[in-house]
Amino acid sequence: MKTVFEIKTREQVSPANQAVFDSSTKLLGFVPNMYGVIANSENALSRYVKAEFDKSSLTYREQEVVNLVVSQVNFCRYCISFHYVSLQKLGFTADQLAEIRKGTASFNEKLDALVKLSKSLTEMRGHIDGELVDRVIEAGYTKGAVIDTILLINLRGVTNYVYAALGEFKIDFPLAPDLD
Repeated sequence: MKTVFEIKTREQVSPANQAVFDSSTKLLGFVPNMYGVIANSENALSRYVKAEFDKSSLTYREQEVVNLVVSQVNFCRYCISFHYVSLQKLGFTADQLAEIRKGTASFNEKLDALVKLSKSLTEMRGHIDGELVDRVIEAGYTKGAVIDTILLINLRGVTNYVYAALGEFKIDFPLAPDLD
């Protein structure tokens, strides 16, 4: 690809994107390179961040599990690493994270149902066995959580695709270990 999607700085982006950069700096202490690439669009970053951080019926912990599963299925090293670190901070062990990345969570029945649904939805582009939805509901999730999972999978697809399609830029946090 000859076209380069540079990692924009705060001075190079629209006012809406500057606000996102400022919020990110307050929250994380830096602006992830992913945001700098998405900021090649005047509007996409603020739209993406609003959807990403709006209310959900899934807890933050559950959302991060879905994010890790989807990123693994889509082979996005950038997002795998980000969500791996996030889940480590939430108390998940390396063994649990490896299991989640492989598509199960035997250590937690409720999360296991969510992991399996997320993996299948991503791999099958939504064309799944309805029993997976039933298992998620039986595990204690709501219909709203199923919809929120589908939305989250597609939001993660945005960042997974940006990384894969636009130049696999530098990962700006610790790399997740390779799976065995």
